[in-house]
Amino acid sequence: MRNFIQPGNAITVPSPRNIISGEGVLIDRLFGVAGADAATGHDLVLHCEGVYELPKATSQVFTLGSRVYWDAAERECTTTSEANFLIGVCVEAAGSAASSLRVRLTAVLN
Repeated sequence: MRNFIQPGNAITVPSPRNIISGEGVLIDRLFGVAGADAATGHDLVLHCEGVYELPKATSQVFTLGSRVYWDAAERECTTTSEANFLIGVCVEAAGSAASSLRVRLTAVLN
C-alpha cells in the first residue's frame, strides 16, 4: 500500500520540553512514554502502546482493570477523570502507599 507510513506504536515528535527516558508525555491528545532522553525541540520517540510502570498519586488506590488518567500538571497517573486524559487501564493493583503503577496504554481519544 503506497500510503502506509508506519504501524504507529511509536511516534517521533518534537520534544515539548526536556524529557527523561521513561517519562509520560502528553502533547494535546497524544500520550506516550519517552523512549529516550530528549531536549526541547529535538526528536522524541513516544511509545504509545504497551504496558509501562508510571508514577501515580500516592493517595490513590488503583484496582486491576481500573481506568488510568494522566494528570499533566503533576505528571502522574490518577483515578480522577475530570480535567485529566484517559491513558489506559491498570494491569496490577496499586495501593495508596505505592508511588507507581503498571498501566496498559490504550489509543483512546478524549
